[in-house]
Amino acid sequence: MTWLLRDIIGWLEELAPPEAAAEWDNVGLLVGSPQQEVGHIAIALDARETQIQQAAEAGANLLLVHHPPIFRPLKSLRTDTAQVRRLAAALAHGLAIYAMHTNLDAAPGGVNDALAAALGLVQVEPLSHEPGVQKMKFVVFVPPQHVEPVRRALAAAGAGIIGDYSHCTFAAPGQGSFLPLEAASPFLGEKGRVNTVEEFRLEAVLPAVAARRVVESVRRVHPYEEMAYDLYPLAEQDARWGMGRIGIWEPGAAASGAAAAPSAAGPGSFDLPAAGNGRLRHLAAWVRERLGSRTLRVTGDLERPVRKVAVLGGNGGDFLAAAARHGADAFITGEAGYHKAQEAEDLGLALIEAGHYETEAVVLPALARFLKEKAEVAGAPLQVTVLGGGPPWQETGG
Repeated sequence: MTWLLRDIIGWLEELAPPEAAAEWDNVGLLVGSPQQEVGHIAIALDARETQIQQAAEAGANLLLVHHPPIFRPLKSLRTDTAQVRRLAAALAHGLAIYAMHTNLDAAPGGVNDALAAALGLVQVEPLSHEPGVQKMKFVVFVPPQHVEPVRRALAAAGAGIIGDYSHCTFAAPGQGSFLPLEAASPFLGEKGRVNTVEEFRLEAVLPAVAARRVVESVRRVHPYEEMAYDLYPLAEQDARWGMGRIGIWEPGAAASGAAAAPSAAGPGSFDLPAAGNGRLRHLAAWVRERLGSRTLRVTGDLERPVRKVAVLGGNGGDFLAAAARHGADAFITGEAGYHKAQEAEDLGLALIEAGHYETEAVVLPALARFLKEKAEVAGAPLQVTVLGGGPPWQETGG
């Protein structure tokens, strides 16, 4: 069985809605049509020539990437340029390309949660909520016999999550009144007169980026011809969303959770110190092993104790101050640069550069699991392949 790409896009937007991306970003479907059929998805960090060729050879119909292959507006479609040549190759192979970039960085279960899990952090929370995701309250009026289907639709679309609880709703009984006009086809009541019916006011909180999806999900199961609902903005931000993550690095917890972490490296011969005795040199060795980083750059005293650790996949230099403000002992990111290393020293913050590719590629297996689970729940298999790849750098011998 094959899926329509629009169905798969719906799943991806549940995980990381495009509305959560930074204003300067370019996410979503960049090559292909929502109407094309998809039976095999290839996942990679980039849509380089190698990944497009690998996806085509594997028979994939969709290449899901983190870094958008179209970032700035194209002014021409000249195939003697590398970028357009790659896009033309994807089109020639019938390969759609969908990008999830800063929206996947900020999303619960996205890049930074995967990185924190791979490194064995516990008590994890977002490093920065700026820009954050505001909460909203969705209110809908439902006849009594349809309360439960609407509740299920709310939960399926991502509404009703409060802290560590899901499926959170509130319902209160009341009376609704309406007069169906001549062109109406009312589910309840009669035309030509004012009808009074029993209804429930059902409400749930949701991240603002999920509002469109929640309304559409409820509308599909709501019986009324005209669904009455309200969306109220709330002052509170959704605490699950934000850039980077910060948590506690406990060597014992890291060791016990290593096998479950979404890392390509896997636990090896590195011996972690006893809980509470972790040093910066231990953390650096652990990062190298868990992420498979070929080179690391570290600032700070290698013997300093490390307990609270901040992480941010990719280029995280702009978040050093946030890490220091949250009391981090060390900050792990893909790349930061010379002057940011000096800033880290000034802040009294150890800095580990572990590689842009290595700190983001940890999310690829998580994406594969997510898509396979969605297809399984929907009742049809879906082939998903994580493509090989690596950073553009290579080591020399001397």
